[in-house]
Amino acid sequence: MRSAAAEAPVLSKFDEYLVDFQVDLKKIIGKHRHPNHFLSADELLSEVNLSLFNKKEDIINCDGQAFNRVNFGKVAYAYARNLIVWTHCRDKASAYRRKMVDGVHQTEDGEKTVFELACELEGEEDERFESFDAGSKSEYVIKLLREYAHILTERELEILRLMTKDMNQEAIGEELGITHQAVSAAFINISSKIKNYLNFDYKTDSSAAKVTEGFKSIKEFFEMGQEPVMSKKDRYSLVAFLIDNSGRYSIAEVARKFEGGKFFEITVRAFINFNGLTQHVVVKNPSSHVYSGDEVELLLNLAEGGRSIDEISDQLGRSVRSVSSKCSHLLRTGELSKRPHRLGEEQSDTEMGRVK
Repeated sequence: MRSAAAEAPVLSKFDEYLVDFQVDLKKIIGKHRHPNHFLSADELLSEVNLSLFNKKEDIINCDGQAFNRVNFGKVAYAYARNLIVWTHCRDKASAYRRKMVDGVHQTEDGEKTVFELACELEGEEDERFESFDAGSKSEYVIKLLREYAHILTERELEILRLMTKDMNQEAIGEELGITHQAVSAAFINISSKIKNYLNFDYKTDSSAAKVTEGFKSIKEFFEMGQEPVMSKKDRYSLVAFLIDNSGRYSIAEVARKFEGGKFFEITVRAFINFNGLTQHVVVKNPSSHVYSGDEVELLLNLAEGGRSIDEISDQLGRSVRSVSSKCSHLLRTGELSKRPHRLGEEQSDTEMGRVK
């Protein structure tokens, strides 16, 4: 037997040989592994390395031969080749493999594995996860800002709505008839307001202190000074007021007229939305800057007919700036072949040449 001092260099050589033999092991596995083997090539490589490492002493002292790189390669080859067969037989005989059902079935929707079919026929959805996935946190925050918040202006709410439709700043500017720089400035302002009022990262702040801080921020988000609590009598009175004046007032007007403006608009809005009473109020169209299909068709016909932007503006009842912005958008999308001219401006060179 070698002493501990004598063993150290040999063990170090074993580790060196094993590292250098990795490429050869991959080739051995590729040659002797059959396609139906239960383990992948990488899994087999791990099994072989583990076996060689565990049998380190036996390999070093194999048949009393001198331990060198050549002898190590011979033993490692034998171990790898035999282990490929052993692992397949071992896994094949296991209860786990015997009970496993594997295969592919042809269905109306195409090929499906046994597992996919089992999930469809026997699997059950966890209602907790289903309800969690149904409403994402971001959608909930946007709903808060749209329906219950007071911190955003009507224009900022409109920009936020268009942003949720995956529109970029330039497209939003065209829809609203403003420059993309104005949209960018509004976006920065919106972000700043949200951060100031909702100072709570609901995605990462999960500690007890952070959760408490978040709840406090949300509470402060809805508190706007000393507002009287809406009593049961007030709620009944508000419902009666809405029904008696159905379709006459907007939410802002209801807040001003009911009980002499006793309650904030945000409180009245929340009550109306929560109780499904929106049919009794006048809802301002948030898409007043968005062109309808008929308006786009009329604009295209007038533009292709040689009408000026000013004439199109009169026909549509929209500002010259809005029509000009919409024409730019239609030019980029290819729906409009040429940009209409302004009254008093010279037309394109082609048209001028044709006139001459």
